Amino acid sequence: MRVGRYTVQLLSGETLLTESSYSDDDLAPGQFRALDLNYTAAGDLAAPLRINFQSFYDADQNGAIRQVLLDDVRLTATSEVSGAVPEPATWATMIGGLGMVGATARRRRTRTALA
Repeated sequence: MRVGRYTVQLLSGETLLTESSYSDDDLAPGQFRALDLNYTAAGDLAAPLRINFQSFYDADQNGAIRQVLLDDVRLTATSEVSGAVPEPATWATMIGGLGMVGATARRRRTRTALA
């Protein structure tokens, strides 16, 4: 009996980020299998992403090859913002605005006291 193992890998350049494997025991002839890989990046990746598909067979298979078809392969990237930090220009505008509000409030109190 032929025993094959199939591996799907997600790589950045030559760096393995995540992988998932299954075997002939998990997949009957004529059936499809959904396989999801999930990876959360901690920062920018050093190289472009790529998907690697591999098939492995036991050495006693006498050169027999099993055809594996791939369908609906997708690579979806999502961005998660964990804590937005305002830009310096935003901080400057906010501080300037608060300063103007404080100056206006002080001027109104001074006029009320003199009248």
